Amino acid sequence: MVRIELSGEQRRAIYAPGGVIVRASAGSGKTEVLAQRFVALLAGDIEGGPMRPEAIAAITYTEKAAADMRRRIADVLDARIADETDAPRRLRLVGARRSLGLARLSTIHAFCGRILREYPLEAGLNPGFEILDELESATFIEQECRAMLVDCVRRGNSA
Repeated sequence: MVRIELSGEQRRAIYAPGGVIVRASAGSGKTEVLAQRFVALLAGDIEGGPMRPEAIAAITYTEKAAADMRRRIADVLDARIADETDAPRRLRLVGARRSLGLARLSTIHAFCGRILREYPLEAGLNPGFEILDELESATFIEQECRAMLVDCVRRGNSA
């Protein structure tokens, strides 16, 4: 695995206490920073750690970016395990690697859908709700707009 030299700003984002939002242009190293931060949280390098994978949320916009992030985190975690000399920490990291599939690494849409499925009543939703895909959403919007226009014409509104 190629080691990437991090800038001071990237290191500050990785080791900052509390929640962090990483926003930057394409090719700036966001995925690397997120992967390094994720592993630092697992290892206990950040205040409040160590954490379990399922206690960390890493969210992005596309399925491709989420898959890239998951793969990068696994790579960084594997490298950290290989380099770790402290036996208890190494054991904790090996356990985290085994449960990495439980981590909430997803798109914003999948993350929100998961929360709504876990708490539909609190969100005021029917527990059997379904999320529309892009085509279904466009069709729904078109139908609703058409119905609204027909209703306006019937009422004599010129809106």
